[in-house]
Amino acid sequence: MRAWKKCISVVVLFAISSLIYAQNTLYSKMFTYYTEDLYNKALSGDALAQNDLGSCYDRGSGIEQNHDEAFKWFQKSAEQGFVWGEFNLGWYYFSGLGCQKNYSQAVYFYRKAAEQNFSFAQWKLGECYETGKGVEKDYSQAAYFYRKAAEQHLSFGQWKLGECYEAGKGVEKDYSQAAYFYRKAAEQHLSIAQYKLGECYEAGKGVEKDLEQAAYFYRKAAEQHLSIAQYKLGECYEAGKGVEKDLEQAAYFYRKAAEQNFFIAQWKLGICYEVGKGVEKDLEQAVYWYQKSAERNFDFAQFRLGECYFDGKGVTKDYNKAVYWFQKAADQGLAPAIYKLGCCYENGYGVSKDKQKTLELWAKSADGGFPAAQYLVGVELYDAKDSKAFKYLKMAADNANMASNPKSDVMRKISTCYRYGRCGVSIDEDKADYWMQEAAKYGNVDALKIQEWIKRQTGNIN
Repeated sequence: MRAWKKCISVVVLFAISSLIYAQNTLYSKMFTYYTEDLYNKALSGDALAQNDLGSCYDRGSGIEQNHDEAFKWFQKSAEQGFVWGEFNLGWYYFSGLGCQKNYSQAVYFYRKAAEQNFSFAQWKLGECYETGKGVEKDYSQAAYFYRKAAEQHLSFGQWKLGECYEAGKGVEKDYSQAAYFYRKAAEQHLSIAQYKLGECYEAGKGVEKDLEQAAYFYRKAAEQHLSIAQYKLGECYEAGKGVEKDLEQAAYFYRKAAEQNFFIAQWKLGICYEVGKGVEKDLEQAVYWYQKSAERNFDFAQFRLGECYFDGKGVTKDYNKAVYWFQKAADQGLAPAIYKLGCCYENGYGVSKDKQKTLELWAKSADGGFPAAQYLVGVELYDAKDSKAFKYLKMAADNANMASNPKSDVMRKISTCYRYGRCGVSIDEDKADYWMQEAAKYGNVDALKIQEWIKRQTGNIN
């Protein structure tokens, strides 16, 4: 789930990329090459020619690119109330091209164009209300202007209105309406909307769950080079969701997304190389892709890169670098990294030995749900007859990812706590019997197997 929390911001970033692409498309619709005739028309006060001349300077079409000149001609066109000039001037103020960035002025000119029922300006004005740029943030107004654009069949307006319905921003949350507007935009080949509709089908949000349809729309967006869709299609192939399982295809699409600098795909491609999944095993390539992702501050990749340095996989063993990357991931709250950092302090790998620091880090990892840490902290505190031991023993017993031997061990210890009133627990023979029976279900405790399980834990974090 941590990865997908990060992905929310990633979707926004790719949405912004799509918007920039859309802006370029807008200019191309007004596209013309610079000519003396165009210049003379603009000079004579022709608002359309002034806007077109601004576009030539903006794009460097037939003349050297010059944003200052583009701004000047967009401004002249806008002053005459020409809708394209107003919109383009708003965009220049919004982007700080040829002028100092000024969101209030951007909103002013977007509004002027929107009042002429210009759908692109309505969409951009909605964006300003959603983000609070140039106006006070107002989701209701954002949804209002997105709807105005959507009613004119603008795919960007339809997509953004779908997002409003999905999140309940400015409108009552309604997944069916979200899927409806995503579909409207997807039918116009808007890649971000195709991706979002794929998400709806995968999760059953507003539509009946259908993994084949999810894969279909992910593929549609992936074919338009949307990296997050390429990544999701890779996941479909890896898990056999909506498509026949194909690890080579999974690695292929992870690579497509990774090459566009999508950090989660870089991490996944690293895993493919580390274990030989869909590609020939290559630890140096694994490290390469982990490094790429880790430098984008992705905690799972930072942890895996730390593991590579710790074990000398694909790189020369270096405990100092291992600690550096474990710390990076731990600072973001990744429980396995916090646990492994504690192990470094326990043994003096890349840091000075510090038993107190070890226990603090293991306790933090345990609170984050990491089973090995829960077990070790529980046992350490139990042996020290510390009242906090029971909390961690109970965590370990309840953790579904706890292996049989350590689970049996902590259950026996819980039983002992109840039987003899240890670790701050009141004596309760019935509970003591219950936990002993539960422990028996998991067999006899084998210390060697427990140690093997603990060692395997950090190697299984994919």
